Amino acid sequence: GGFAPADERLIMAGLAALAAGLALILASASAQWCPRVIEVVPPCDLPTKGSVGDRAVLTASIGYVLQRCPRARVIVSTFKVQLNALAEKHGAAIETVPRPMSGQERKRRGVEAIYLLGTDVVDLRYHREFAEVLRSVHTASLQMRAGVVSFSFERVRNYPVTLGLFDHARNPVFLRPRNLVDCQLVSKLAAACAAPAEGGGPCPLIEETRDVAFLIAPGTAPRADLTWAEAQRSAGRRLLGANLFQYDGGRNGSLTFERLASGIFPTELCKILRRNVSLLLIPHDFRKSRFPRSRFSDDGDYHRAIERAAKNKCPGAARGHIRTFMEGRPYDPTQSRALIPKLDGVMSNYMHLLIISASAGVPGLAFASQGKFYSLQRDLYGATLKDRVTVPASDAYHPDGRLSWLAMKFLNAHAARAKIALGKRLPEVRARAERNFDWLFLPKEKVARLGQRDPPHARQASAASGNAAGNGQSACQCNSAPG
Repeated sequence: GGFAPADERLIMAGLAALAAGLALILASASAQWCPRVIEVVPPCDLPTKGSVGDRAVLTASIGYVLQRCPRARVIVSTFKVQLNALAEKHGAAIETVPRPMSGQERKRRGVEAIYLLGTDVVDLRYHREFAEVLRSVHTASLQMRAGVVSFSFERVRNYPVTLGLFDHARNPVFLRPRNLVDCQLVSKLAAACAAPAEGGGPCPLIEETRDVAFLIAPGTAPRADLTWAEAQRSAGRRLLGANLFQYDGGRNGSLTFERLASGIFPTELCKILRRNVSLLLIPHDFRKSRFPRSRFSDDGDYHRAIERAAKNKCPGAARGHIRTFMEGRPYDPTQSRALIPKLDGVMSNYMHLLIISASAGVPGLAFASQGKFYSLQRDLYGATLKDRVTVPASDAYHPDGRLSWLAMKFLNAHAARAKIALGKRLPEVRARAERNFDWLFLPKEKVARLGQRDPPHARQASAASGNAAGNGQSACQCNSAPG
């Protein structure tokens, strides 16, 4: 009734393999450290009527951190913030405080790590209140691990502010610029740390990443918008998402928002609608400050006006085939992320709308107003396709009427190829976005070793965060995306 020797050997081999696998799982679990309480400083104040892009960065970062560390608590530290869907999803895991905490308050609450999100936090051009944020985070970096993640600047002069913030930190500070150019630049500016004054703190550890918003997860699509999109599909029509904000609209006397919304855009959208393409207008930034000297209250009001004008200009072609997302009301980025997969493409002058679209696997036509758009499109579609899915914003909003030609060329000639390229490249982009937080999960003993300054004659490269070199000098992994 016993086992044959051969059977016993197979059973023992199976048990040994099972034990080895269990040991590997346990070792992997123990290799990650999870802070019990994490303080987050978002990219700017986030009232309901704010930037969907800023909210997407905050939503994606907290969602990812809590996925990795489900038992952690997150404290969002800002002057006014409304978390809406994020708080509903994670409940008691998230709380807010009205302004950055004191060191004593952090200690009382058990904060073990802090990270700052995005450009606005460390860029003093935007809000005077952030001087207080910077001082507060400097104090925190004396006591705990700290990082600045998913940031980039258009102006070189802002970088010394970022680096000077952590001159006297006791722990290494982790800087995660979100593109290659900024990574190289911030590394050069941090090079002075290679020979610090006696008694100085450890230098920042720098690594190239990608925007945190690539990690955003879908929520629930608004029922009315979802029903409309499915009806367009059932009718055999293609679907194009569009945001038609124009950065010069409030400053260019001949190209006002009123002229764009009542004349140029409705005319161009009617040409698109007549070609069996339905249009979903997607407002993205609900700050009144985006519409100076204009009658429009925000991006939602602006796009509703464009929708109405298009329906008046071509009632037959537009009837039932053009719609403004959420009827122009403010929304959570997880809602647009859930609906965008129904679209064939998105065109926009807002970078984070293109990022949210790409995270859903939907290609985007960028109306580029800054150099960062070209870097983004190259990351997503490669050097060959980049110039076919990126056009200068001035071309898209030309009063002679180029928008419809650009949109149809994108849909007919480039969208299918761009979707295939995006599918191949998106996993690498997401992996780089996750690097924004690799330092957050490092075991304490590894962070302690990174913080030890080697004597000048004994400095050798060693692994930091699994990627960057951490040897008491400024370390950076600036690797461009595959061509």
